[in-house]
Amino acid sequence: CVSCARDGAALIWDARTGALRTEIRTPSADVADALFVTAGSQVLVAERSGRVALYQTSDGALVRELVHHRHGISHIAIAPDSARVALATNLVTLVDMEHGGCMGRFRLHRDDPYCVDFDSQGERLVSCATDGSIAVADSAPLRGQLRRRGLALERRAAIEPQLAARLAASESVQVIADSVRTDPRLDSLELATWID
Repeated sequence: CVSCARDGAALIWDARTGALRTEIRTPSADVADALFVTAGSQVLVAERSGRVALYQTSDGALVRELVHHRHGISHIAIAPDSARVALATNLVTLVDMEHGGCMGRFRLHRDDPYCVDFDSQGERLVSCATDGSIAVADSAPLRGQLRRRGLALERRAAIEPQLAARLAASESVQVIADSVRTDPRLDSLELATWID
């Protein structure tokens, strides 16, 4: 397991024996969060100063710095595909895990977010803030969002004539909705398009 504290270190422990295996020293005096990545061979460390860096778990050697955010960081989360990391700073910020740098920022709250996490597919990002609010955002890169929107419009264009024909045949909206909900031939995206 990995722990961190306000002494500027992230400590990697053997969970079975409790022995300290590696000490990662950062330039900061305060480490906010640390998470294992790459099947445990590396650890991502976020400092309250705004620096996020990747280290080797075996010896604590710096692999690379991903970003140095100008605002402090309170929490980090790694997407299930390990391609992005979310930061809870003054905003919710997405960072590219492979190349570093900011991929996007979300102003989801009036106050600063203090916790952030991805859903199990990495499509949604959830954050909570000191103003008591909880927000859910689409975390996919813009290219992915546009591709999904394009596919949704294509599906809708294919379904609209079928829907119009059924309505013209005097089927009620409720009857149509009930029939599509129970149609085993429809996948979840087609079903969502019909319901929409």
